[in-house]
Amino acid sequence: LFKDRSCFGRHLVKDTAGIRRYQNGTTILGAQYVADFADGQRPTPLFYYHPNAPMAQIMTSEIGKASKSIGIVGLGVGSLACYAQPGQTWQFYEIDAMVDQVARDPALFTFMSTCAPDAPTHIGDARIVLEAQADTRYDLLIIDAYSSDAAPAHLTTHEAMELYRDRLTENGI
Repeated sequence: LFKDRSCFGRHLVKDTAGIRRYQNGTTILGAQYVADFADGQRPTPLFYYHPNAPMAQIMTSEIGKASKSIGIVGLGVGSLACYAQPGQTWQFYEIDAMVDQVARDPALFTFMSTCAPDAPTHIGDARIVLEAQADTRYDLLIIDAYSSDAAPAHLTTHEAMELYRDRLTENGI
């Protein structure tokens, strides 16, 4: 359905066995049931964002529901957006503009267009972008960026953790 290349590798969207998958290099960035496009309902997050998975438990917990400001590093197909609650403000961080383009194209995936159409995506290296956003604070900040199925090392350093803590509200996690 979609094939292109960016400086971060090959991008491929294809349907297999009723599931639409988005792959960048060796990393699966997300998936959506093909049937979700026909019924017009909120799409169901799949794989590690599935409603029974640990991330869903966080997003649907008291902490997740009470969070007013949520930051997500690593957009993927936007699956997490469908855990947004009324009154919450969500912002995404994505290093590859092509990932944002694919996630926001409702012909390819509908998580963003259905669940968080007004949530901005900050394009660029999240650590650099967050550093520049000195006044930004989140109740919940999720770091979910991968490259070849490993977290980029510069997002896991002591300095990165200090930056993330600095971007949290007093009770943020």
